[in-house]
Amino acid sequence: MESTEYAKTCPFEACMTKSQKRTAHLLAANGVPKHPAACLALLIDGELTARDLEDNTRLRQPEVSIATQYLRERGWVVVTKNPCPGKRRPFHSYGLAVPFADIVREISVARTMELRRELDALEELEAVA
Repeated sequence: MESTEYAKTCPFEACMTKSQKRTAHLLAANGVPKHPAACLALLIDGELTARDLEDNTRLRQPEVSIATQYLRERGWVVVTKNPCPGKRRPFHSYGLAVPFADIVREISVARTMELRRELDALEELEAVA
């Protein structure tokens, strides 16, 4: 997917830095769904609240919740519940559970295995032709 195609499908990019946009694009190009990719690209720079993620990605709260759930299920992000003064509900903040380099390594290994399977299937198809 080219950068212009990605920008058309990700209107929230307007709130991200050039580096964050590029990282989100590369994550999405390597199999991470676009909303989790955008959240992950933002979290590289440090812990953010759910509201920060909403504001910077222009995603709605349910979309941020689904995106962060995807990241938590993979062990890439941890959530912290922060109490609010009074009787208000606590707010959540998110941060990387492991260094970003480890996440990239995990994606790289999975993607390499996927591409090898596809190449094997292609070679098998060529053998029958």
